[in-house]
Amino acid sequence: MNTRQSPQLSNNSQTQLSIDEAYKQAVNHFSAGRYNQADQICTAIIQAAPTHIDSINLLGIIAQKVNQHNIAVEQFEKAINIDKKRSPIYYNLALSLYQLGREQEATYALKIGNNIDPQNTNIANTLYSILDSSDENIIKKDKTKKTKEKPKNETVIEKLLQKAVSLHQSGSLDKAIKCYKKVLEIQPNNHSALCNIGVAFMHQGKLKKALLNFTKAITIKPDYAFAYSNLGALFKEQGELGQAIFNYKRAIAIQPNYAQAYSNLGLALKESGDIDQGINNLQKAITIEHNYPDARHNLSLMQLAKCDFKNGWQNYSWRWKTNQFDIKRYEKYLDKLWQGQKVDGKRIFVWAEQGIGESIIFASMIDDLLKLGADVVLESDKRLVPLFARSIKSIKCVAKNDNTIEKDTKQNFDYIVPGGDLCRWLRPKIDSYPNRESYLIAEQKKVESLRKKYHKKNNNLLVGICWHSKNPNHKNKSITLERLLPIFVDSGVTFVSLQYGDTKKEIKELSKKTGVKIIQDRSIDQMKDLDSFAAQLAAMDMIVTISSTTAHMTGALGVPTLLMLDSSPLWYWTLKGDRSHWYPSLRMLRQDEQGEWDKVIAEVKKEIQNRVKNRQ
Repeated sequence: MNTRQSPQLSNNSQTQLSIDEAYKQAVNHFSAGRYNQADQICTAIIQAAPTHIDSINLLGIIAQKVNQHNIAVEQFEKAINIDKKRSPIYYNLALSLYQLGREQEATYALKIGNNIDPQNTNIANTLYSILDSSDENIIKKDKTKKTKEKPKNETVIEKLLQKAVSLHQSGSLDKAIKCYKKVLEIQPNNHSALCNIGVAFMHQGKLKKALLNFTKAITIKPDYAFAYSNLGALFKEQGELGQAIFNYKRAIAIQPNYAQAYSNLGLALKESGDIDQGINNLQKAITIEHNYPDARHNLSLMQLAKCDFKNGWQNYSWRWKTNQFDIKRYEKYLDKLWQGQKVDGKRIFVWAEQGIGESIIFASMIDDLLKLGADVVLESDKRLVPLFARSIKSIKCVAKNDNTIEKDTKQNFDYIVPGGDLCRWLRPKIDSYPNRESYLIAEQKKVESLRKKYHKKNNNLLVGICWHSKNPNHKNKSITLERLLPIFVDSGVTFVSLQYGDTKKEIKELSKKTGVKIIQDRSIDQMKDLDSFAAQLAAMDMIVTISSTTAHMTGALGVPTLLMLDSSPLWYWTLKGDRSHWYPSLRMLRQDEQGEWDKVIAEVKKEIQNRVKNRQ
């Protein structure tokens, strides 16, 4: 699964510790002037305990501090509805009402507070003094008018910002941008709106506009850690890791307890090749926010990349608390979650999660369950069902849909487990990975038919190639077809494209420039028919591929494969070595530095030439 790093909206929150401990942290943050973090913790507390009056009151006080008095009034009124006997809340309410120009309501709130606690004269007298003097000389008529206009504008801005953030979070980016622009028409120097509209532009891929708005926000508010962090995310998106790391560090220097900045810094450092510092910064994020799902999940992927299976698989379970994974379909069955218990004679439902590649990895452990005596129901993408059903005997294989678990199993099972969680119990250390050449079986008739089709009148070495991934989160693992030109040796080899998508133009241009011929078999559509694609892979003598579905499937089929890896590969390829503990038939060729493919390509060329010589 992808590591996740994204820009933030300004109302992001994280759940914190127990309620009492969390509230203490919120108070500490507030006292230190870290209002945003205090706000996030209180919001999380209220989600868990909606009547936690102290958190509601503190949200109101925070809103007062940043001159968002409409929001403050809402919070104080919520608190009063829970407990009408707390005089300080009425005093807080009175002050915000006064700031909004609602003097009569402020006076009324103040009187109620005073009636509850007549002894608390200091606060009451101070507020009465403010209210009384407001009718005399302190505020002149023209100033009163401006004061009333200002709360009106602030109210409009607050509502527009709330609406914009809501639209943004729901994915309605164009509508959100319109709302942000309306805020900026009223208040051009609103740094929150500038930063958030920058995030929206970034999500649309309009990186120049995003950069302009992040820069404006920082110009207006030079200590705006939030903007620096988002600027870091933008530079990382552009592949400028040095700039990304610099800006994340700036955000942390301004706000030392900024958990997401530490988390994002950790990912950027890992991608730059410094995985130890990446882990260190993710651990700092978790120290600040103990229950930080994204940081823990990303930490797990780095730990697994270093073959730290004990900690890696334990942290891997945090993926279900991130926004990337959806557990809703299975929530009502979690009381039957398998956690390593004996399964002899038990029926276990293994649910499908993540992509095709991960599904193939996790399917490698089904045989372990069978050997333990389990009756297995394996859920998968419908395109994998024929392949899995043929390859893994004695299981029921069902296609994933909205009601798979109810329709196809009739809920008649003893345990349920997500495919990825099998790893924790069945692959706890390196010697628990079986040294088997393959575990998937292609349809032999299709394999023979395709070999005959590709050979035509010769007996050339059949080499399948895959060079590009459309995954926007992993641009560095792709390579251009033209860059692979050195591997296309003169004779004795027939190259077959295993690349998904429309590559006709790219292949045609290469052929026109160089005379290189690459077969494109239009009868095979791997996006629709993975079983036929498996047969195509099995028909090859060897395969050259980047990290992709092709790599997983060819590895599971046991076809000799050269896997070209960038310098920061996905967790299942680990960081070192040339052999995969998942797929022994793969030989991994690694970049020394990001973007430097020459050494890898030279190794591929050498291997192809050796195989051609050995056939002669």
